[in-house]
Amino acid sequence: MVARTDALGAPDVAFLPTNGAIVRLPHRRPGSVVEAVMGPREAAAAAAILQPGLAVPIHYDAIHHPPVYVQTDEPGPAFVREALALGVEARIVAPGDVAHEAAPSAA
Repeated sequence: MVARTDALGAPDVAFLPTNGAIVRLPHRRPGSVVEAVMGPREAAAAAAILQPGLAVPIHYDAIHHPPVYVQTDEPGPAFVREALALGVEARIVAPGDVAHEAAPSAA
């Protein structure tokens, strides 16, 4: 995949799913051992490609129902560590907090 940022520039904020969940549905055989969504490392790599001003982990710690739905351990903090190691500004944004202040509009 090649990120197309030449026309619009890099995004101000990228919200990336990071829970790396393994989903094992009882009616599906054999059960999957493949993550259903990106884990922290893959999401950090995507952020490095996109080069946003800020990368924010999402879709984690909401559902954890072993053995049907098992997320990666500590996906939010793991994503932040991985992204920072790749030179991407990243942080966890709590519900209700502002991720990025918009620049004042020219009136």
